Amino acid sequence: MSDLHTYYRDAARDIHRLQAAVEFMTEARQARADARACAYDEAVERAASDLSFDDVLAQLAELPAQSKTALMRAQIEDPSYFAWRLATAFGDAIEAAARDAADRAVEHLPQGAAAEMEV
Repeated sequence: MSDLHTYYRDAARDIHRLQAAVEFMTEARQARADARACAYDEAVERAASDLSFDDVLAQLAELPAQSKTALMRAQIEDPSYFAWRLATAFGDAIEAAARDAADRAVEHLPQGAAAEMEV
């Protein structure tokens, strides 16, 4: 076998190993990201079950003025539309409050636990 043939054979083997390593690292990174997203979603669900009515009202109070005005106008103009908008706004407020609570919970995790959630 010539030196050139050996060189190309070794280079091809090295490229294959490098591709396999890159694929492994990419899959591992994606698995960590998926696990972090799943853990965060579970934290949001736990936080949602612990919310108080005041937490949700605080989120509703943060609605932009334009949204509040539109909501109140709907109450006068179309009560059924108002009910739908209010239910939607309330649901969005629950989700936002739960995400805020989950974010605070993640910030207070011990260093090792927080690292497990990082990509």
